Amino acid sequence: MLELSADQNLHLPIRPSPAILLTFEVAKALLNGIVSNAEMEARQGDTHTLIAAEDYIDDTPENGPAAIGLRALDAIRGQLSGAQSIALKSVAVGWRSLSGDGLPIVGPAGDDGRLYILSAHPGLTLAPTLARLLSEELIIGVASPLLSNVRPLRFRV
Repeated sequence: MLELSADQNLHLPIRPSPAILLTFEVAKALLNGIVSNAEMEARQGDTHTLIAAEDYIDDTPENGPAAIGLRALDAIRGQLSGAQSIALKSVAVGWRSLSGDGLPIVGPAGDDGRLYILSAHPGLTLAPTLARLLSEELIIGVASPLLSNVRPLRFRV
């Protein structure tokens, strides 16, 4: 829970959520966008790097990050044409910030407009659009109707 201002009665339910970030070495680019299905989620980094994300389960030998990395390697090899020679390059646990309702939080934190918030899942592909809409609001001074359902004030108590 993030408490920004007692005088605004705003208590943002933002919680950390672990995820596993994997990088794979590839001989050539295999993807031209994001591939997400029941078996895997991956995108191309640079020409020789494939990036994947997996859910963090726990730190046991069978479900820890290293084991998840090897399972992801097998899944990618089974799902992508030309992926037989890929190699697991790195495994890391990262922390995402997620709101209590799963939606982004974008806009003024209170009635006075002195503090603005933009919090969204780091992997959210809408991040550039959210940033553009919020910056337009700040520069032009007109609230975007596209952001009406993700305002911080929905968490006012």
